[in-house]
Amino acid sequence: MNRRILYAAVLLCMSLCMCGRATAITAKVAPTTEPAPRPIHYPDYSSPRRAVETFIWAVKSNDSSKISACLYGRTPLEKQAASAFAGMTASMGSMLAEAKKKLGPPPGRKPGESVTAQLDALKASLPSSQVTIKANRATIRFKSTDAHGRERSLHLVRHGADWKLDVRKMLDLKKGGSGGKVIKRRIADELAFTQLIQSVDADVRSGKIKTWRQFTIDFESRMLSAAAKKEAEKQAGQQPAK
Repeated sequence: MNRRILYAAVLLCMSLCMCGRATAITAKVAPTTEPAPRPIHYPDYSSPRRAVETFIWAVKSNDSSKISACLYGRTPLEKQAASAFAGMTASMGSMLAEAKKKLGPPPGRKPGESVTAQLDALKASLPSSQVTIKANRATIRFKSTDAHGRERSLHLVRHGADWKLDVRKMLDLKKGGSGGKVIKRRIADELAFTQLIQSVDADVRSGKIKTWRQFTIDFESRMLSAAAKKEAEKQAGQQPAK
């Protein structure tokens, strides 16, 4: 995995829901007009767009509690998934911030590739997005499309007076099925990845990792080791009982 691919993976983890899932429009609903713009004071969940702005602010803060507060899960498992995602995202942001402070700007990075630039681009696209509200659900559709020409969108749920990002849609969690095994695997994977991130972060802070090249190699080797361990455990679980 080269540095380009590694940073693409990092951005994917950090901006999983910012990019939005490609969805098909199944009904024509008139856009809902939101209140006139006013200065925003974070956190602000008063409208779908402001909830997304608050999420961007929370991700930039590298604070898992702030990120988690922007997410809505319907079930205990979905809430655990939200918490795991928030912890992973905050840990990734903290690690990258510390690496940049200790190692300097990442070499070979083009303008617009940083997490901050991606978040700023998302925020800049909000005013031109289309917000559709039906009862306690909202969809924000962006003018930009993915690599396959499909629309990008975010889904939110109104919980009380607050709009929150819908964890089920954002993380593509499956409803029910096998006692929530899909969600449980997702939670376990994200908790394991968070531990991996934190171990690399600790080596950056202690000075054990001294260059971006070493950072990339170390991160890659730990990811490959974790993947191999998971595959071995999977194979062991499929062995017939003796």
